[in-house]
Amino acid sequence: MFKLSTSAIKKLEPHQQTYKKFENNTARGVGTLGIKVYPSGRKTFIFRYFLGDGKKTRLMTLGDITMMSLAQARQEARQLSLLVSQGKDPKAMYEHEQSEKVRVEAERLAKQKEEEQRGSLRQLVDYYVTTMKKEGKRTYDRVQAALERDLFSVLSPEMKAREVTSLDIKKVLSPMVQRKAPIEANRVRSYLHRAFKLGLQHDNDPSTLESEVLFAIENNPVTNVPKQAGDGNVRNRFLTVDELRELISSLDGQGFSVSTKYLILLMIYSGGQRPYEIINSQWSNIDIEAGDWIIPPTLAKNKKTHLIPLTEQMKTILRSLKVLASSSPYTFPSSRDANKPGRTDSLAQSFSRYCKRNEIAEAITPRDIRTTCKTLMTKHRISSKEVLDRLQHHSLNDISTKHYNMHDYRDEKLEALVLWNDWLEELVGPVKGFAEQR
Repeated sequence: MFKLSTSAIKKLEPHQQTYKKFENNTARGVGTLGIKVYPSGRKTFIFRYFLGDGKKTRLMTLGDITMMSLAQARQEARQLSLLVSQGKDPKAMYEHEQSEKVRVEAERLAKQKEEEQRGSLRQLVDYYVTTMKKEGKRTYDRVQAALERDLFSVLSPEMKAREVTSLDIKKVLSPMVQRKAPIEANRVRSYLHRAFKLGLQHDNDPSTLESEVLFAIENNPVTNVPKQAGDGNVRNRFLTVDELRELISSLDGQGFSVSTKYLILLMIYSGGQRPYEIINSQWSNIDIEAGDWIIPPTLAKNKKTHLIPLTEQMKTILRSLKVLASSSPYTFPSSRDANKPGRTDSLAQSFSRYCKRNEIAEAITPRDIRTTCKTLMTKHRISSKEVLDRLQHHSLNDISTKHYNMHDYRDEKLEALVLWNDWLEELVGPVKGFAEQR
């Protein structure tokens, strides 16, 4: 008669084949505790029982003898024997229990994954910047840099976007307010407001149905944070006639590069076209001989084609630029890579240096050239507001313009530019091309 004991278990030697040793148990229908011995010497407690009429044998592993004591094995066997005596199948119950654990764990992991997909601040910023880029917004890189610097220096990028409060937004903007930079604070506030507004729309937008990122934002935390006084977003600076004359006269020196000189001249003589659109224009869209310069929708701020007729002075400037650009496809190529356009911030820096050298108290920015052109053209009755609005390619949203007036205004724009260029020539003399300057 074999009886399990600590010494009996130690005496069981491994064989070439795995074998089992069970206690002799006279009780029927309750199961038997045993030992399974492997060729490696490993030993495990096992429990054997019979189902139904006793012909179907079931075997369960209870645990390794190094992890379970004999007393624990007997306790486990007694509990299993009780189930067998009640007509239950312990192994089937165990497998069901394990299956249930797997199911519960799978649900937990799924919920955890869903939770992780409820976008972080990093994901919200990336989504906002990517959307800006897709929509052709030019300042997406500037926005990203500002948020990287001012947002993530205060709040963790891993923080859930839905957990951000108005107090958090105040903490982000506070350093800018403390150093008396209300314009910067309002700019970052505007970026954040747009980002959270976009996040609010994201989850409910049918076009984002397959998106793996969910933000679950319930309200915009920026809305209740007020703008700072002294915003200064609306800039009314324009050059007087004397200031304009002085600027143009200073282009042949005063630290302006040759390409920057012609860029500023083209901005002025074209009636204040946007610097970004000029710098990013390609020669394939300019026909100097025919006198047509096209700003395509992909480049235009309002996403509509813009036709700029060329005066003789503008043709002179463009021919000079063509020489400077060499084989580059751009009118103003980057100094580092001719296959890329130049940067607008380089132009802004040139104006900044000009103002510092000449001790100009109220700084001049590239945008002020656009304002100056329209102001002086209006003051000197060069053309009507309607024509000047189209010359500067403003977005005109009245019903008549949007749906009924399809006129391209080329002749009217050319007439205005000819009068404007003649006025400028009286002010500063004729435009000299690159060849004439050498």
